[in-house]
Amino acid sequence: LSLRDPTCPSGKAFIFLEPTGHNSIVIVQGTNIEGWTPVNLFTPQLEDSIRKAGAVLLQREIPDFVNLAVAKFASSAGVPVLLDVGGKDSPLDPELAPYITICWPNETELMNISGGLPTGTDDEIAAAVAVLREQGV
Repeated sequence: LSLRDPTCPSGKAFIFLEPTGHNSIVIVQGTNIEGWTPVNLFTPQLEDSIRKAGAVLLQREIPDFVNLAVAKFASSAGVPVLLDVGGKDSPLDPELAPYITICWPNETELMNISGGLPTGTDDEIAAAVAVLREQGV
């Protein structure tokens, strides 16, 4: 629906399950991260698809500027914006936060997007969520 460099390789993810039940993920991003430019992001077909959508689901394995542009457009069209916050171990883009309708981080993701706040107890989780709410999420 958007125009990207067709020579970019596809992305891959490898998930390793440890005996403790924890997992480790290795991501080779490929086209998820490469080939995007502000010039080729929107097409009439993409804009029409967003306007007709019941919701838009974004993920953090693509560049922040892509998520921001799509979130702004969807929000202006009255379309809810959902964000899967995995895939990047850093705080949310403060420009993106106000456009997010729903996000659902696990404890590790919450720690990452709240700037490294601990999330080991219910009180720590509440404090990290409060940070996100202050950002507009």
